[in-house]
Parts: sequence; C-alpha cells; structure tokens
Amino acid sequence: MDSQLLKISLLITRVLTVWMMSIWALMRIFSSERAVGIASKYYGDTVTSLGNPFQLGLGVVLMVSYLLALIGFKKKVTYFVLFLAHLVGTLFVFTYSVPFFENFRPTWFTSWPALMAMFLLWVLRKEDTLLSLKGKWA
Repeated sequence: MDSQLLKISLLITRVLTVWMMSIWALMRIFSSERAVGIASKYYGDTVTSLGNPFQLGLGVVLMVSYLLALIGFKKKVTYFVLFLAHLVGTLFVFTYSVPFFENFRPTWFTSWPALMAMFLLWVLRKEDTLLSLKGKWA
C-alpha cells in the first residue's frame, strides 16, 4: 500500500471521528439539559440521575481528550479514549443499532462502522503521522 495514501486516510479518519465525537461533547458543555434529555431516552435513569453538572464535566473531559487526539498527542491514550467513549455509547444503544431488535433504527447502525474506524485508528496510530505531533509525544 502507498504509505502517503495511508497517512492521508488516517488523517481524514482522525479529523472526521474527532469531529463526530466533538458534537456530543460540545452538547454536554453548552446544552447539558439537552444532553440529559437524550441520556434519559437512550441510556436510562442511571445516567440521567447524574444531572447537568455531570454532563458538563464529562463534556469538558471528553472535549480536551478529543482535541489532544486531533493533534496526535499521546495517541495510544487519546485514540483509545476516543474509541472507548464511542464503545460505551454504542453498547448503551445496542438494541437500536442491531437489526432484528424491536427498537432497531438504521441510523444507529452507523455507530458500528464508526467504532471500527476508531479502533483501526488506534491500531494504526504509529502510521498516523500527517499533521500530528511526532517523536516522543506520538
């Protein structure tokens, strides 16, 4: 495989996955009541009972992690956080994302390919050098 093509593909994957995940983090920061409403519908009372301060704090922590992933800082950790955050969300909405369940929604099915893209980004992190921090920080 062409090394430059791989680097460009990984850069695009990094930018798009961080963009996608940042939407949810920013909602937690700037519209925590909306985040609580979504959490109550899809994640249940356990997450909802934690309330707005939890959503705000989680949003800040996730957004910082995502921005660090965007610049390629400590890729082993930040890419894994990206993957893990999406994995947790995907598992919470499992019945919405898998065909043949009563609650299945085709739009939720897209969470699985996105999850795999984040996993591949983590696996190929050493190849992801285009527009990322290099050397001892990568």
